[in-house]
Amino acid sequence: KKRECLMTVNKLAFFMSIPKSTVYSLTMKEAIPHYHIGKLLRFDKQAIKIWLAEGGCSGLTRPT
Repeated sequence: KKRECLMTVNKLAFFMSIPKSTVYSLTMKEAIPHYHIGKLLRFDKQAIKIWLAEGGCSGLTRPT
């Protein structure tokens, strides 16, 4: 079940309605909660929702 909550870069970009390049940029700046699983980037959906609710990336459109 935990695995289902982890999103790829593509899924996060779709979820947040932003380009993949923005996801990578936020990750490189350590501005967004993320995990490294080996060489892969993963994002916990619940952590992203909390981050957005707390004002993370206030300039971006938030998911509905």
